[in-house]
Amino acid sequence: MEYRMQGKKLELIRCIIHYKEGLTQRMYKAASVDEKLEVIARLVKQEIDYTTEDISQPEYEWLDGMIFEDEKEVLPAAEMGEIKYKQSSPLDLEKTVAFLMLELAKLKVGAK
Repeated sequence: MEYRMQGKKLELIRCIIHYKEGLTQRMYKAASVDEKLEVIARLVKQEIDYTTEDISQPEYEWLDGMIFEDEKEVLPAAEMGEIKYKQSSPLDLEKTVAFLMLELAKLKVGAK
């Protein structure tokens, strides 16, 4: 799972932008389309070549934007979501998300 924490808020990575700055290879992980376009615009303005790698993480989508008191809570929630995602059909997506939200709440209460 590719993500970053912005304070206590989890943001899924949607795209990785690879570029070369001088002799150094760099990468930028963007969490939204707007962020991706903003970085690309800066690279184009500076005439820097780049490649993009879009990342699809549907089994973790329900975690995007969630608040975690401690990053240690992320892995158990992600594993739980991954298992449930593999067991569910696309038609049960809303039920799956509701179930996962309930299980995460139980996990957080038990963690304190």
